[in-house]
Amino acid sequence: MKNGLVRFRPESFLPDSAAPKIVFTNFLLGNKHIAFGKDGVIPSPVPYISTLTLKHLQNDFAIEYAGLHYANPLSNQYTYRLEGVQEDWVYVGQERIARFADLSPGHYVFHVKAANGDGVWGEQSSSLEINILPPWWRTSWAYFLWGILASAACTPYTAFSFAENWNKPKLAASRNWTP
Repeated sequence: MKNGLVRFRPESFLPDSAAPKIVFTNFLLGNKHIAFGKDGVIPSPVPYISTLTLKHLQNDFAIEYAGLHYANPLSNQYTYRLEGVQEDWVYVGQERIARFADLSPGHYVFHVKAANGDGVWGEQSSSLEINILPPWWRTSWAYFLWGILASAACTPYTAFSFAENWNKPKLAASRNWTP
């Protein structure tokens, strides 16, 4: 039909009810891309991991994500939260990266949700568990070692005080002894 009139009913256009599926696309440490595999920080490519374990100095990182919805991908919207830091969801619009700095050692869960261009939000969030290990001097075995060292440091003083108190009556008696 080259020359003609096109007619449609606007009410017949329904909003897209499919919410985007979330995929984690990248993980940055200190604003640098990291390697994966045997010698890398993470064991496999980012989209295939569900848990990350980081050292205590690796507490400055960013997570990139994308909503897979191809009807109008540039209009996808996002919200996220880091369980253990943020209780409320942070709406970030179309931004596809979340940055975190100076996190304390502990267990965190990053959640992200997406909405399509029609504003339909996904019911389920995608999540990534992040464990930041404490430094060696704040581990349970280090505290055990600190306890042993403190006990060892106090033992000579305690033994000396005990011996001194034990011998006081004998020493007093020997001073008062007359042959």
